[in-house]
Amino acid sequence: MSKAERLAVFNEVDLEQAGGTDRSKAIAHLYMPGLSYRQIAERYQLSSSRIGQILNKQVRLCLYRKHIQSDEEFQNLVAFYREEIRQGILFRIESTADNFHKHLLAHSEAERLERDANM
Repeated sequence: MSKAERLAVFNEVDLEQAGGTDRSKAIAHLYMPGLSYRQIAERYQLSSSRIGQILNKQVRLCLYRKHIQSDEEFQNLVAFYREEIRQGILFRIESTADNFHKHLLAHSEAERLERDANM
């Protein structure tokens, strides 16, 4: 992935909401204004190739965040679970559900949104 493509992804999605570690987010924030892999690597005492790996993972997380934000079914599940959280309903998904992981991710997102809303 080219630098321009990577920067475009980082600019489209809020890095703080995309996931990843605080260090990975900080590295992405340093990369955005134009610091080189080598400059970032020196700050974190890592290799340049490791910085590239971290940035690639952040790109994947941002692309995934962008995907789920545009997934109507996922957003409907998030809204459903947010309402259940507000009402204090116990979270339960049958392990045989076809989209079990999507439900887990939607519930996790609903919890995060509710936590952020109450701060």
